[in-house]
Amino acid sequence: MKQVAERLAAGLKSACAAGRLAGWRLTLTWRRTLRFGLRDDHAGGAVSPPRLSEGLALSYLLVFGEREIARGQYGAAWSLEPEALLTRAESQRHEDADGALLPGPAEIPAVCTADASVDAVVDDDPSPLADAVCAARESAEDAVLSGSADAERRRGLVLSSLGLTAEAKGTAMSYGFSFAGRWGDGETRRQRPPLAEVKSRLDEAARIADLLGETRKAPPAPGEWTVLFHPSAARGLLASFLLGNLEGQTVVLSRGAFPLEDFRTRRQIFRPGFRVAVDPLRDGAVGAYSFSGEGVPAMQSTFVEDGRLVSPVLDMKHAKRAGMEPTGLPLAGDTLQLEDPQAIERDAALRALRPGLLVYTLLGLHTQDPSSGRFSLVAAQALWHEDGQPAGAQPAVLSGRLLDGFGNGSLQLVAWPGEHWPGLLMRCDARPRANGA
Repeated sequence: MKQVAERLAAGLKSACAAGRLAGWRLTLTWRRTLRFGLRDDHAGGAVSPPRLSEGLALSYLLVFGEREIARGQYGAAWSLEPEALLTRAESQRHEDADGALLPGPAEIPAVCTADASVDAVVDDDPSPLADAVCAARESAEDAVLSGSADAERRRGLVLSSLGLTAEAKGTAMSYGFSFAGRWGDGETRRQRPPLAEVKSRLDEAARIADLLGETRKAPPAPGEWTVLFHPSAARGLLASFLLGNLEGQTVVLSRGAFPLEDFRTRRQIFRPGFRVAVDPLRDGAVGAYSFSGEGVPAMQSTFVEDGRLVSPVLDMKHAKRAGMEPTGLPLAGDTLQLEDPQAIERDAALRALRPGLLVYTLLGLHTQDPSSGRFSLVAAQALWHEDGQPAGAQPAVLSGRLLDGFGNGSLQLVAWPGEHWPGLLMRCDARPRANGA
């Protein structure tokens, strides 16, 4: 990777000296990934072969003047030559005064994002991946099983014409399996997860899949139901409606629920005590990083404090447009900080289902308009509960006002054991659907 970077940097420096180019940034990412998987109980074959892959990707920003830039990516950059990059960039150049921003020398924080145990799985001993597949088979019993276990090594390098050189390494080990196509489980860690923990989570997922296969005979009446969203479903709602409306481009272009002026005045949007922040400096967290793909050093950032808007999530370009500083990036749930003074524990939330619906998956999220704060979605995999106990599968169409719930107290975050994302407990307008409809 360094040889490729040095070759490209030398060519771009020459282009700058010749007046052909004003500046540049190169971001290179090397990955080596090992995967063991199966599809519909079958390992190997065209759909799920054991696979070892390696690649080098390049993201670039070339600046031709105060207002002209070119951005792009190469998925395979091993043999890329500077002249080919320059020729392509010159055909892409366009005016973007706010995009002509290059990172200079900076103090890069030391953040641990790699673990030797995963390096060993990728390079020397893949048996932990096979163990995860075997554990899933044991949990599945007679259910049809699909999924995979993966391990990956990564290296990242950002160089700029202003003198930035930033390097980092990372690892990730993950697994994900579904049982009978109804429900599954998985997680990603920087470190190798203990097999006993993997087996425990998969056993629980298989149990839930069995419950989702038990059809409820008499559907509840349409109306307002108490609904508990499992973190797997809540994650999509929070990412779309909450984080999506805090995203810098959405705010700066006035496409979201909160105009930029609301951040300048620190408008009270959510209930007092509600907080949204990110801490990417946490050693070993999946969402941890030491610098962004733009070369901006990682930092702790607060977006909502005590219910008041503080800052959008800003990259360099949209920070300039907003007249603010770039922020840290919420890349994964384990570095995102969501604090709610009305938050409750999972067991208390389950007791609130008297009766109510526990939702595991949602369909149609991509069709929603997050800026409205309202949703209408199909709860495809959900369990009706009586007195806090499951009483059969019950798909439904659910409608609600998510953003309003964080302000008026009708929605609560739910701390869920073993999950980085919280669940959500709220009242929804609901209409039952027949199983399979």
